[in-house]
Amino acid sequence: MTHPMAVTNGNIDMESLISDQNRSIATLAITTLLKTGNESSVDRLMKQITNFMSDIVDEFKIVVDDLTTTLVKQCHQSQFTMQRIIETVRDNEALLFEALHVNDEIQKVLVKYEDLNKLSLVPLEPEPAMIPIAVEPDDSPPVKKEDALVKGTIEESIYKLNKSRNTSLFISGNTRNQDQPVLPLKDVESLFTPSTIPESGEKPTGSLMHLPPSVAADLAAERRRIERT
Repeated sequence: MTHPMAVTNGNIDMESLISDQNRSIATLAITTLLKTGNESSVDRLMKQITNFMSDIVDEFKIVVDDLTTTLVKQCHQSQFTMQRIIETVRDNEALLFEALHVNDEIQKVLVKYEDLNKLSLVPLEPEPAMIPIAVEPDDSPPVKKEDALVKGTIEESIYKLNKSRNTSLFISGNTRNQDQPVLPLKDVESLFTPSTIPESGEKPTGSLMHLPPSVAADLAAERRRIERT
């Protein structure tokens, strides 16, 4: 708008167009009023902009934002003018007081605008970059359940001993316990006499308290069977 003051006489009628359902007309009306209105009308219109901005599309928001920036520039110019007036009217206390008051009000508007402008310019924190990690396939052989149970204990040594020996001299027990690890008769006897050393000079394997409950129960039953025979 090159000559905004030419439409000043129609400001009163133009204010009713702010609520027009055609948002293009409403945007033109409020931007014109902000350029042509006096101090009181501009203050009233600025209070309506908050609700007005939520009802218009982004294209019209840009127009209102540009106008707001123009008004802020005018405030800077007015503040510069008021500072010159303050410097020249030091002897007139009434005029000096009024000039200082106007300068303070302009400064409040500028500070509020700067605060709002900083909030709108705060950059969003970038999301952390996701670094892809290649996971190598696990080619290790599967561990059997019984191997996992006895690993890292004294039973592991006993279990490996039975797995490695190829002899027919094993304790035969109940068929339901055939999957449990079994020991040669010599090792079974040494389990019940941990304080003695066999003739071969080998140390006893251990005692029943170090075995799994199922193995210890089978060994105890075998001992009773041997004693009865």
